[in-house]
Amino acid sequence: MNGSINSTDIRTGLVIGIHKKELGFGRQVAAILPETYIRIIQIDQGLPQQKSFNGRGYYYSAFHREIYLQLHQQVKSKIDLLIDLHTGINEPGCCADIFCSDKHLLGRIKETLNESRMNFFDHSQAVRLYKITTVSSKEHAASSRFPVCHTIIPHTVWESAQYSYVGLEIYLQEAGKGKQADWVYGTGLVESIIKAKQERL
Repeated sequence: MNGSINSTDIRTGLVIGIHKKELGFGRQVAAILPETYIRIIQIDQGLPQQKSFNGRGYYYSAFHREIYLQLHQQVKSKIDLLIDLHTGINEPGCCADIFCSDKHLLGRIKETLNESRMNFFDHSQAVRLYKITTVSSKEHAASSRFPVCHTIIPHTVWESAQYSYVGLEIYLQEAGKGKQADWVYGTGLVESIIKAKQERL
């Protein structure tokens, strides 16, 4: 993994470029964020599109797992919060999903978003929050405050004992690096996640 971390004493990390096609958007969000309280972890050689593996899903999964395990080794003693930024497509309008295994942190994020009115964009589902669980977990959406989901990201990362992992997926209206409004939206969400984490400490 060719990643780079700026700063040595900041305890929040923002990962950009896990997937190559997402790096342009990540750079734009990173350019807006103040360097004084977040370190940017840029993956220069991220995952290519899955279809480029030409049906060899095993190699894609192995590459995906390896990039996250290397990331974990690089940051585990340096940060308290790891925000993993991704992009998707939603033609009707920009929205986002937030993923975390810590239901208490998710609760604080929800409160912070409501306080900052980030949740009141085009519709009430502009930001959705999900609790990451293992496939074998007995916890179900019906009995959870948040809908549950599973991930192929290694358990070592999303339930790390050294830091809190928060996945953030911003849905753009079209493929690419997005527009100014998208970058501001993503920046606001990153800042809200950081605020929520700080208020839990």
